[in-house]
Amino acid sequence: MCGIAGIFQFRKGNNHHDALHRMIHCQAHRGPDGQGAYEEPSDGIYLGHLRLSIIDLSAQASQPMKDADDRYMLIFNGEIYNYQEIRSGISDYPFKTQSDSEVILASYRKWGKDCVKYFNGIFGLAIWDKKEKSLFISRDQLGIKPVYFALDPDKIVFASEIRALLSSGLLPKKINQSALYDYLTYQSTLGSDTLIENIIRLEPGHSLFIKNGKMEKFQYWDLLAERKFEFENQESVQRQVKEKVLGAVRRQMVSDVPIAAFLSGGIDSSIMVACMALQSDQPVNTFTLAFDEQQYDESEHAEVIAKKYKTNHHKINLASNDILEQIPNIIYQMDNPSGDGINSYIVSAAIRNAGMKVAISGLGGDELFAGYGYAKMYKRVIDQNGMWSFSKPLRHLGARILSKAKSSSKQKFSQILKTDHPSLHTLYPVFRAVFSKPEINKILQDRGTGGLFIKYLASHESDLSRLPGLSRFSAGDILGYTEGVLLKDSDQMSMANSIELRVPFFDIDLVEYVMAIPDTYKNPVTPKKLLVDAMDQMIPESIWNRKKMGFTLPWNTWLRGELHTYCKNALNDLADRGLMNGSVIRDYLARFEKNDSSVSWSRIWTLVVLEKWMQQHLDVPAYA
Repeated sequence: MCGIAGIFQFRKGNNHHDALHRMIHCQAHRGPDGQGAYEEPSDGIYLGHLRLSIIDLSAQASQPMKDADDRYMLIFNGEIYNYQEIRSGISDYPFKTQSDSEVILASYRKWGKDCVKYFNGIFGLAIWDKKEKSLFISRDQLGIKPVYFALDPDKIVFASEIRALLSSGLLPKKINQSALYDYLTYQSTLGSDTLIENIIRLEPGHSLFIKNGKMEKFQYWDLLAERKFEFENQESVQRQVKEKVLGAVRRQMVSDVPIAAFLSGGIDSSIMVACMALQSDQPVNTFTLAFDEQQYDESEHAEVIAKKYKTNHHKINLASNDILEQIPNIIYQMDNPSGDGINSYIVSAAIRNAGMKVAISGLGGDELFAGYGYAKMYKRVIDQNGMWSFSKPLRHLGARILSKAKSSSKQKFSQILKTDHPSLHTLYPVFRAVFSKPEINKILQDRGTGGLFIKYLASHESDLSRLPGLSRFSAGDILGYTEGVLLKDSDQMSMANSIELRVPFFDIDLVEYVMAIPDTYKNPVTPKKLLVDAMDQMIPESIWNRKKMGFTLPWNTWLRGELHTYCKNALNDLADRGLMNGSVIRDYLARFEKNDSSVSWSRIWTLVVLEKWMQQHLDVPAYA
């Protein structure tokens, strides 16, 4: 796991040595074990790499890495979990290392741009072809590792982080007005949009090929593609799920350094630990956070799993003050602003302090196996699609009544009832929105031109309709909230602590199979019933049959207490910018201070983080 940075100058221009090394330095946390650069000003190519040594710790595996013929040069962030299998199928390459990086080079030499179709892993990579003077850039299928780029007629600049691009000095620091809409909706930007104008996030499963000053972008893997599997009966489906989950964990345990596991005491992390323990000849290193506040503490449930599988268990006791002291620094570590992610930073820091640098997480179980209540609600609505138009007057009456309620959940249900065409693109923003569309229009003074992710879902409605109903919602979540918030936050917060985070529930083989499973086998009578049944008593009933809790913190109390001044100052600064409607921002703050239940802490925090991020990264002028 590492960081990459690069510049490809199409036309003769300035020497970019200093810009490259500013980008490398800015991402030092991503690779504390070494750094390197390849620069050829005559070709206009500058490549930088930071290394976090995980597989083949030798100096020979350092990057930038050249192939055996000295034609291709690679920089790579991530892991290719099936690299040994791929390597065994390439008999005509003289391997010199045991690294997955060299397997990428051999694969590119053999298959060219199609090489990424063979990779099961997490990656952001770039390969320079010295002979053809071309650059290939690619990102993994589900977007677990980031790649950002900026393109103009003279050059492309790319890196693992936005702040690296900004540190280059080659790009203007200007807010992207259209992306503010999606940020306020989802507490982060989704798809290719970022909050910086002209900085683009390469979409999951996509590659770039640049030659002769021209760029081609193409998709090599599609979550929505139709795939055929045989589903004989419930037992056979469960058996396949179990085999694929075990296989995913086994692949992602490949490492030349010790591996830790996040263990919250919930279903997903408990299954990860169980799978690791059953496939390891050494005790699993598990880490659990414990809190003084009983309502937020899950450590007793984690200890059940730790004892069952005899793990090397670490219980990290944290008081509220321990976390509160870190919050300004954690926000400082955000490459992208997000209303989420604090928890990932805290767990990653605890693991790093214990001397480890690889961890496995249960992230993705809810998204893949319809564990959220939203998925069940979506399924109920689309199943009644035929009756929806007949009940329109009654639905609209109920919507008007509920719209007057102060409860945010009732307001969401009001928006659902108003929907005349229940589909993923009309319902998804209701389920996931922090601010509603009317609220955003007020905040942005009707200047917002966003909703780009919803436009994407609408344009792919026919592709989505081929999926089972629950998988349709999973697709929206994986392409939207998961990639744009959860995976992005997990990457930036774990890498801020120089931790490589692995997520077996997003193994490609597992995802492709589960997305095709009919609802009759997946229908979540209890949370993630298919997953729980498939794992065959690997976790006790006390874990899977308890109320879902998740890793939560007492934000509602903190934002009105210890963090009140911090938040109030940030919101007043945001209101004064002229970027948004200042009176609306101040009204939200005033209502929150008066315990108005319609203003949740997540709305306040989303705005606070945005302001703090802009103060750190941008010089944002008043809106003209």
